[in-house]
Amino acid sequence: RNAEFGVYTRDAAALAGLVRSLEAYKGVSYVRFMDRFGRILYEKIEASGAQLPAMMDSRQTLPGHTVRYIERQDYIGGPVLDMVVDVKTAPDGAGLFTDPTAQGTTTTTTGFLQLGLSLAPLEARQQELLLRLALVGVAALGFGLLAAVLLTRRIVAPVQELVEATQAVSQGQLEHRIA
Repeated sequence: RNAEFGVYTRDAAALAGLVRSLEAYKGVSYVRFMDRFGRILYEKIEASGAQLPAMMDSRQTLPGHTVRYIERQDYIGGPVLDMVVDVKTAPDGAGLFTDPTAQGTTTTTTGFLQLGLSLAPLEARQQELLLRLALVGVAALGFGLLAAVLLTRRIVAPVQELVEATQAVSQGQLEHRIA
């Protein structure tokens, strides 16, 4: 809702406050607010001196949403999910904070939010998860093999005694006992 107000009023201080609240999320690489004509109202990038990517039209759209996204390389060569979200308000500012999903609500695009989310932390977590799964798999395989060996010995031992007793009887040792 604050994004709607900041974009509608072109209030750079309000938009800067929103961007500061996003700094808690380490995966945010850049943020840009634009009005409906594409003029930049406020932008911030994690690395000084780097250029934000242009807002592109060749993006995939999430079904049922106005979020458009594309995966690209960021300014330091890492993977980034570059998203553009429409900032919507009621026409002519009437009902500035209307719910665009409500029945019968008509909204207009007041501006855009472009957000770059680094995929590097997600990929690092994915690698960590795969390593843990591999270790758990190796441990489970080792436990399974150990259990199979112990169970096999437990089953085979009585059969082995019967084989020894049968061989002893066949050699004429009729006093041989089976434990």
